[in-house]
Amino acid sequence: MRYKLFVFSVISIALTLATAKFCKNKTAGFTICKVQDNFDLSESENGENIPTEIVRLLDQPYSYLAKGKQSFVFASEDGKYVLKLFANRYQRKAQVYSLLCHIPFFNAWAKEKLEYNKYKLHATFESYSIALNKLKEETGILYVHTSPKQEASLPIHIIDRIGIHHKIPIKKSAFLIQKRAEPFYTNLLSLKQKGDDQTAKAQLDSLFNLLITRFNKGIFDNDPLLRSNFGFIDSCAVEIDVGSFSENPSMQDPAIYTKEIVRITTSLRRWLEENYTELLAELENQYQTKLTLEPIN
Repeated sequence: MRYKLFVFSVISIALTLATAKFCKNKTAGFTICKVQDNFDLSESENGENIPTEIVRLLDQPYSYLAKGKQSFVFASEDGKYVLKLFANRYQRKAQVYSLLCHIPFFNAWAKEKLEYNKYKLHATFESYSIALNKLKEETGILYVHTSPKQEASLPIHIIDRIGIHHKIPIKKSAFLIQKRAEPFYTNLLSLKQKGDDQTAKAQLDSLFNLLITRFNKGIFDNDPLLRSNFGFIDSCAVEIDVGSFSENPSMQDPAIYTKEIVRITTSLRRWLEENYTELLAELENQYQTKLTLEPIN
């Protein structure tokens, strides 16, 4: 009897774990609780209203699109915008470590972890602020919601990865709205298939202009991956990921940002060699005209 009970218990646990893993894979780990109470801890509730044009943009369903490091991304029904609901992992960890700070033998370790998560949270929200206030055109960002506002009853209508509809009160969740961009390499491949090399060359020019503009503003990006964090809106290059910016005036020095741009575009050169050799000459032209570099052999 005990043996049968043991076997039954093991099978039940295994099935529970398998079901949990299956559901997590199907939903990409998204749950409502992960995007609630995700506000900037340094801000308190205020009475500012959400702009009317943003309320209008929210008056449509947003369907699951992707999962990023700091948010879950949803695409608007009209295909023009993305809604990024911030994940609350730093807030949740901060709460746990704050409690552990009061337990003997754990307090020093917990305090260190608490300060780290507070720092990461602050840096992330500061990056959103930089994007909104200094890189609006370069990111396509339209609005950042970081603290509770008056519109407590206004819902955000989202559809998760498995098709379930949710209504999330704005009072409960921090988010941002951004113009939707076409992924960087997807866009270039589309132009190649159309034989539109001239537009593709113009888009490489737009990329270099984007990077130089950002550096001239003294802003550094800690995660400048072209494959996942850049795209194009109306043929203009933009940075999609807005969670890794920081102010660094030293980046305004051409000698410094030239090296950084070469580093960022090294992967682009490799990709062009494999997928779009017709643009290699244009990449070389950008190096020479925008960065005054000698030809790269």
